[in-house]
Amino acid sequence: MNIRESWKNSKKILKITLIVIACIIVIGGALFGTKIYLNHKKEQEIAQKALQAEDNYNTLNFTDQNYNNVKPPQKETVTPGDLISFEINYKNTGKIDLSDFKVEASIPEYCTVNEKGLENYSYQSSDKKIIFNIGNLAVGQYGNIKLIVRVDYPLDNGTIIPLPGVKYKYFKENKSIGKSGSFSEDIPSAHGLTIVSKPDFKISGISIEEASNNGTKEVKYGDELIYKIDIYNTGYMDAKDVEITINGLEGLSISQEKNNDFTISEGQLSLKIPEIKADQEISYNLYAEVNSNLKNGSVLTPYMEIKYNNDVIRKESPQAIVKLYPSFSNSSIKLVSRNGASTYSGDILDATIQVTNNGEIDANNVIVKLILSNLLSLNEGQLSWNINKLSIGQTATFNTSLKVAEGITKDVYASCYLDISSDETKSINSPGAKLLVTGAKPFTRNYIPIIELHDVAANASSVQDITTGAFDVLCSTLKSYGYQTITLMDLLNYLDHGKTLPEKPVIITSDDGYQDIYTYAFPILKNYGYKLTEFLVTGLVGNSDADRKTNEWDSNNSQVPQHNLLIWPEVIQMSKYGCEFQSHSVSHIRLGGSSSDEILYQLTQSKSDIEAHLGKPCLFIAYPYGNFSSLVFSLLSTAGYRGGLLADEGIEDVRSINLVRIKRIEINGLNDPGRYAEYLSLE
Repeated sequence: MNIRESWKNSKKILKITLIVIACIIVIGGALFGTKIYLNHKKEQEIAQKALQAEDNYNTLNFTDQNYNNVKPPQKETVTPGDLISFEINYKNTGKIDLSDFKVEASIPEYCTVNEKGLENYSYQSSDKKIIFNIGNLAVGQYGNIKLIVRVDYPLDNGTIIPLPGVKYKYFKENKSIGKSGSFSEDIPSAHGLTIVSKPDFKISGISIEEASNNGTKEVKYGDELIYKIDIYNTGYMDAKDVEITINGLEGLSISQEKNNDFTISEGQLSLKIPEIKADQEISYNLYAEVNSNLKNGSVLTPYMEIKYNNDVIRKESPQAIVKLYPSFSNSSIKLVSRNGASTYSGDILDATIQVTNNGEIDANNVIVKLILSNLLSLNEGQLSWNINKLSIGQTATFNTSLKVAEGITKDVYASCYLDISSDETKSINSPGAKLLVTGAKPFTRNYIPIIELHDVAANASSVQDITTGAFDVLCSTLKSYGYQTITLMDLLNYLDHGKTLPEKPVIITSDDGYQDIYTYAFPILKNYGYKLTEFLVTGLVGNSDADRKTNEWDSNNSQVPQHNLLIWPEVIQMSKYGCEFQSHSVSHIRLGGSSSDEILYQLTQSKSDIEAHLGKPCLFIAYPYGNFSSLVFSLLSTAGYRGGLLADEGIEDVRSINLVRIKRIEINGLNDPGRYAEYLSLE
């Protein structure tokens, strides 16, 4: 190989070497550039991620109103008391998940939360807002809340109910950029709801107190009707300046004094109520009297008008119908025993029936029935009567006689009443009558002790007086032996008509009429259920305590002190109890030595005095001083007497009784009370 070829070879090798070196340099540069590029690109990517994370963190999560909103009810108006539902929608339309997500909603004004509608939520509430606890909310996660509230009551018409103000609160964090924080967003609401409201008086009314089930009421002349006025606002708002008027009052008399709530003018009543709150009821009474110029069957229908703003509500009252009837409430029955004293088995009663029409119209075809208890039966006459027509104020009188049932051994009342009907009235019962029937076993003993007393005093001051203690022993002794007191009229009816007497009758009499008989003896008598017969000196019976007299006939007798005598009010009271009062003359004179004229005066005047004051027959006299004569006996019947009583003649035997010389046995201060039974021959 030559040098040229060697040079060529060397040059070729150098060229290749240079090319290789150049390639190495190019490749190294390329590799270095690539490394720099890759490092730069990585740094760019890191920066971009940081920027994206920052943007995600800063982006709000609930800005999309398509998903985040408050939807009101599908209406623009509501009524007080309505339940309304607001739908709160939420969706995390942001770029980062959230935690501790809460929905804060204000409670709309004029509304109250319906707590029952919150049972499925976690929440806290106060008077003005409610906070719902949702928790974590990932990106894209959504939900809704139904907030149900009740509209307050009452509210004025046109009041605006705002939608709840809603705020979303949440917490979010990005650790890659080292940021975290709490955020809140206001969610827009639509316009509010309008209240539609007004007062409502539709169920107000006017009624009649004590009306029948169908609301009507029958009335007669002079009746007082009480109308109840009820004003009831069932609307949804308060009412001011409400005007009430009552019309249709023709036929009624209205007194301003009794209706001072109202103003009365030209037959109309009115009143103004400054305010009636919603759901408030106000009541008034209207007092009216039925006029006497109305016709039978007239209908009274007052009506009420309630005026508020331009509204007028009319309410009619129930009907009051004038119904006039005959009335028989003043009818009566009078029963009088023919024996003139106590009534016993088998006695005859005279019944006087008076049927009076004290109603407002005539009565036609009046049917009167005398309804008897089982102790009475018809004796003579009839028990029913028919009256073709009984005019207003007219009285029809009927008489009949009844008989008391036999065998009555205990005191019991026999009664009767009237059943009266007419074409205009149904059958009604008038006030009845009753009479005490004294129970007794048949009297078969023949002997009747008739006791003669004078004064019964706390301290006996003369021989003829006995003490209250002795009188109590006398009554007690009689009671223990089974004796019952009767009157002289009972005895007379036994003798005349076979009137039943007690098995052991006794008559207690007292002469002169001393006040002590009323003061001391009368209470003791009542304690034993006894009665007595008092013989009055009628000319010395005063009318009052101011003119009370004394036993002036004894003024010259030093052995008999002066005592006060009875007065008519005391006599009347004892008579009503059942005590009997008979004559002891007018002036306590000795009748045996008097003239015919004087005897007749003493008999007739004393009889007249007693009967005029007591309305009961006076048929017996106790001869003053026990003094009498055949002339006195002969004039008894002329003066209207049936008999006279002697002084201290012994025990009377009814088989041989002489009515003008009835025996008595005297008890005075000389008798030993311990021997009363022996002295009176009690068995």
